[in-house]
Amino acid sequence: MLKLIGAALILIGGSSVGMGTAKELGRRSETLSAFLAALDRMEAELSFRLTPMPELLSRLSNELEGPVGAFFSTCKKGLSTLGDVPFSKVWNQALQEERLALLPEDRVSLEQLGAVLGQYDVEGQRNAMEGVRHQLALCLEAARGRQRKIGRVYRALGVSAGVLCILLFL
Repeated sequence: MLKLIGAALILIGGSSVGMGTAKELGRRSETLSAFLAALDRMEAELSFRLTPMPELLSRLSNELEGPVGAFFSTCKKGLSTLGDVPFSKVWNQALQEERLALLPEDRVSLEQLGAVLGQYDVEGQRNAMEGVRHQLALCLEAARGRQRKIGRVYRALGVSAGVLCILLFL
Protein backbone atom coordinates (compact mmCIF):
# COMPACT_ATOMS: atom_id res chain seq x y z
CA MET A 1 0.00 0.00 0.00
CA LEU A 2 2.85 2.35 0.88
CA LYS A 3 4.50 1.62 -2.47
CA LEU A 4 1.34 2.59 -4.32
CA ILE A 5 1.06 5.86 -2.44
CA GLY A 6 4.73 6.59 -3.11
CA ALA A 7 4.32 5.74 -6.79
CA ALA A 8 1.30 8.02 -7.07
CA LEU A 9 3.18 10.87 -5.39
CA ILE A 10 6.15 10.44 -7.73
CA LEU A 11 3.86 10.42 -10.75
CA ILE A 12 2.02 13.51 -9.53
CA GLY A 13 5.33 15.26 -8.83
CA GLY A 14 6.75 14.51 -12.26
CA SER A 15 3.54 15.57 -13.93
CA SER A 16 3.37 18.83 -11.99
CA VAL A 17 6.96 19.69 -12.97
CA GLY A 18 6.06 19.15 -16.63
CA MET A 19 2.85 21.14 -16.32
CA GLY A 20 4.63 23.98 -14.52
CA THR A 21 7.30 24.22 -17.18
CA ALA A 22 4.65 24.23 -19.90
CA LYS A 23 2.80 26.99 -18.05
CA GLU A 24 5.95 29.14 -18.04
CA LEU A 25 5.81 29.09 -21.84
CA GLY A 26 2.26 30.42 -21.61
CA ARG A 27 3.33 33.32 -19.40
CA ARG A 28 5.36 34.81 -22.25
CA SER A 29 2.35 34.65 -24.57
CA GLU A 30 0.16 36.31 -21.95
CA THR A 31 2.72 39.06 -21.34
CA LEU A 32 3.19 39.78 -25.04
CA SER A 33 -0.57 39.83 -25.57
CA ALA A 34 -1.01 42.29 -22.69
CA PHE A 35 1.71 44.55 -24.07
CA LEU A 36 0.05 44.50 -27.50
CA ALA A 37 -3.26 45.54 -25.94
CA ALA A 38 -1.46 48.28 -24.00
CA LEU A 39 0.21 49.56 -27.16
CA ASP A 40 -3.15 49.69 -28.93
CA ARG A 41 -4.55 51.69 -26.05
CA MET A 42 -1.52 53.97 -25.91
CA GLU A 43 -1.70 54.70 -29.63
CA ALA A 44 -5.40 55.52 -29.46
CA GLU A 45 -4.95 57.77 -26.43
CA LEU A 46 -1.99 59.62 -27.92
CA SER A 47 -3.54 59.96 -31.37
CA PHE A 48 -7.08 60.97 -30.61
CA ARG A 49 -7.13 62.38 -27.10
CA LEU A 50 -3.52 63.62 -26.86
CA THR A 51 -3.42 62.22 -23.34
CA PRO A 52 -0.36 63.35 -21.37
CA MET A 53 2.08 60.56 -20.55
CA PRO A 54 1.58 60.64 -16.73
CA GLU A 55 -2.18 60.29 -17.14
CA LEU A 56 -1.77 57.58 -19.76
CA LEU A 57 0.59 55.57 -17.56
CA SER A 58 -1.82 55.96 -14.65
CA ARG A 59 -4.73 54.65 -16.71
CA LEU A 60 -2.76 51.71 -18.03
CA SER A 61 -1.51 50.77 -14.57
CA ASN A 62 -5.09 50.80 -13.28
CA GLU A 63 -6.64 48.96 -16.22
CA LEU A 64 -4.05 46.24 -16.80
CA GLU A 65 -3.47 43.40 -14.40
CA GLY A 66 -0.48 41.26 -13.68
CA PRO A 67 3.12 42.02 -14.56
CA VAL A 68 2.27 44.42 -17.40
CA GLY A 69 0.07 46.51 -15.13
CA ALA A 70 2.87 46.52 -12.56
CA PHE A 71 5.28 47.63 -15.30
CA PHE A 72 3.16 50.69 -16.10
CA SER A 73 2.75 51.38 -12.40
CA THR A 74 6.54 51.36 -11.99
CA CYS A 75 6.86 53.70 -14.98
CA LYS A 76 4.30 56.03 -13.41
CA LYS A 77 6.25 56.06 -10.12
CA GLY A 78 9.47 56.71 -12.02
CA LEU A 79 8.03 59.88 -13.52
CA SER A 80 8.83 61.67 -10.26
CA THR A 81 12.50 61.59 -11.31
CA LEU A 82 11.76 62.77 -14.84
CA GLY A 83 13.61 66.08 -14.51
CA ASP A 84 16.85 64.35 -13.58
CA VAL A 85 16.45 61.24 -15.72
CA PRO A 86 15.06 60.93 -19.26
CA PHE A 87 11.84 58.98 -19.81
CA SER A 88 13.70 56.27 -21.73
CA LYS A 89 15.75 55.54 -18.59
CA VAL A 90 12.56 55.35 -16.48
CA TRP A 91 11.01 52.99 -19.07
CA ASN A 92 14.09 50.75 -19.25
CA GLN A 93 14.44 50.66 -15.47
CA ALA A 94 10.81 49.51 -15.18
CA LEU A 95 11.55 46.78 -17.75
CA GLN A 96 14.45 45.63 -15.57
CA GLU A 97 12.61 45.81 -12.24
CA GLU A 98 9.43 43.98 -13.16
CA ARG A 99 9.39 40.22 -13.55
CA LEU A 100 8.18 40.09 -17.12
CA ALA A 101 8.21 36.75 -18.90
CA LEU A 102 9.98 38.14 -21.96
CA LEU A 103 12.93 37.05 -24.03
CA PRO A 104 15.78 39.48 -24.74
CA GLU A 105 14.48 40.25 -28.24
CA ASP A 106 11.09 41.21 -26.77
CA ARG A 107 12.80 43.54 -24.30
CA VAL A 108 14.89 45.15 -27.05
CA SER A 109 11.73 46.05 -28.96
CA LEU A 110 10.18 47.60 -25.87
CA GLU A 111 13.40 49.46 -25.04
CA GLN A 112 13.35 50.99 -28.53
CA LEU A 113 9.83 52.22 -27.89
CA GLY A 114 10.87 53.77 -24.58
CA ALA A 115 13.52 55.79 -26.40
CA VAL A 116 10.86 57.33 -28.66
CA LEU A 117 7.99 57.97 -26.24
CA GLY A 118 7.82 61.59 -25.18
CA GLN A 119 10.68 62.56 -27.51
CA TYR A 120 8.89 63.08 -30.80
CA ASP A 121 5.59 64.33 -32.15
CA VAL A 122 2.47 62.19 -32.10
CA GLU A 123 3.07 60.84 -35.60
CA GLY A 124 6.62 59.74 -34.73
CA GLN A 125 5.41 58.04 -31.57
CA ARG A 126 2.60 56.30 -33.49
CA ASN A 127 5.05 55.03 -36.10
CA ALA A 128 7.34 53.70 -33.38
CA MET A 129 4.42 51.99 -31.62
CA GLU A 130 3.28 50.47 -34.90
CA GLY A 131 6.76 49.05 -35.54
CA VAL A 132 7.07 47.66 -32.02
CA ARG A 133 3.55 46.27 -32.17
CA HIS A 134 4.44 44.48 -35.41
CA GLN A 135 7.60 43.01 -33.83
CA LEU A 136 5.75 41.93 -30.70
CA ALA A 137 2.96 40.38 -32.80
CA LEU A 138 5.56 38.26 -34.58
CA CYS A 139 7.09 37.30 -31.23
CA LEU A 140 3.62 36.43 -29.90
CA GLU A 141 2.90 34.20 -32.87
CA ALA A 142 6.22 32.41 -32.37
CA ALA A 143 5.60 32.11 -28.61
CA ARG A 144 2.17 30.58 -29.15
CA GLY A 145 3.57 28.09 -31.66
CA ARG A 146 6.34 27.17 -29.24
CA GLN A 147 3.82 26.88 -26.43
CA ARG A 148 1.71 24.44 -28.44
CA LYS A 149 4.62 22.29 -29.59
CA ILE A 150 7.08 22.40 -26.73
CA GLY A 151 4.38 22.58 -24.05
CA ARG A 152 3.15 19.14 -25.01
CA VAL A 153 6.69 17.83 -24.89
CA TYR A 154 7.25 19.21 -21.37
CA ARG A 155 4.00 17.71 -20.11
CA ALA A 156 4.84 14.34 -21.64
CA LEU A 157 8.37 14.47 -20.26
CA GLY A 158 7.06 15.19 -16.78
CA VAL A 159 4.74 12.21 -16.85
CA SER A 160 7.42 10.02 -18.43
CA ALA A 161 9.99 11.01 -15.82
CA GLY A 162 7.49 10.16 -13.09
CA VAL A 163 6.82 6.76 -14.62
CA LEU A 164 10.55 6.13 -15.07
CA CYS A 165 11.22 6.96 -11.41
CA ILE A 166 8.44 4.63 -10.35
CA LEU A 167 9.92 1.80 -12.43
CA LEU A 168 13.39 2.45 -11.01
CA PHE A 169 12.17 2.43 -7.41
CA LEU A 170 10.01 -0.68 -7.76
